[in-house]
Amino acid sequence: MQMIKGNIRAEWVELGEGWCGDYDPDDPEDDELLRFDMSYKDEYGVWQEIPDSSYCTRMPVKAPESIKLQALQVILNEYVNACSGHYNENSPSCKRLGEKMSWICPEDFTKK
Repeated sequence: MQMIKGNIRAEWVELGEGWCGDYDPDDPEDDELLRFDMSYKDEYGVWQEIPDSSYCTRMPVKAPESIKLQALQVILNEYVNACSGHYNENSPSCKRLGEKMSWICPEDFTKK
């Protein structure tokens, strides 16, 4: 699942990560979690990784699609705002932003 706005792309990736490292399907307390990766399209039209912008989140792989879409939109919007709408290799590091966004979880999108 991915979203693009301007020259910035956000995507969910499944790497088999869980709450304490690798996902353990035999542990009933563990969940397989999603990671977000951010990239930008360079002046040649090639997607490049945005440094310091790949983080495992608290979003389970099994979360509803609607929640995953909402969460990815929030992540993308935060990066677009931080980069003034256009990322390039001279843009500042997004490490702090990525760390903040890694806390995203389904409960952030459910009514309380």
